[in-house]
Amino acid sequence: MAASSIRSESEVIADLEVVSYGFPFFWLFHQIMSIAGPVDIWYAEWPSLVVNIVFWWVISTAIVFAWKKRRVS
Repeated sequence: MAASSIRSESEVIADLEVVSYGFPFFWLFHQIMSIAGPVDIWYAEWPSLVVNIVFWWVISTAIVFAWKKRRVS
């Protein structure tokens, strides 16, 4: 799950600056600049967070099962 927060991407469009966090899907956003001036707003897209959690859970479970199968053989 920690890897989900490592990836970030900065978007600068005219008077808008947003930094997005998440892997494989962006789910956490930090708005730094708007047309009205500097701001400090954090917001999350909860469906993307759920998809990230399910993704990492499936990967982790597959690794555990593969590791157990390898040790038994």
